[in-house]
Amino acid sequence: MEFAVATNSYRASDGGNFCGATRGNVIYEARETNRDVIREYVAREKAVFPTVVPIWTFLTLPHTSALFETALTARSRLGDAHGVRLRDTGITRDGFAQIRIDF
Repeated sequence: MEFAVATNSYRASDGGNFCGATRGNVIYEARETNRDVIREYVAREKAVFPTVVPIWTFLTLPHTSALFETALTARSRLGDAHGVRLRDTGITRDGFAQIRIDF
């Protein structure tokens, strides 16, 4: 089966050992960077509503958790994290939100 893959110039020039992507296999090379194409799309569409499709998860590890610090604004977004249990455990002395993730 033969198919075409759209990728960036780094991958197309064999960066990261991307299987099958070599300079000899390039069909079309645009002058625009990925960043420029995305910026122009957002400017044209005015609003973009991406959907999130989870592609990985943490394994369930009973009685195991991790504690991390992050921006205070993250406290209001904990419910947005699907497939993982996050608990707000307060604010650190340095003013960061302290979040616990249960595995």
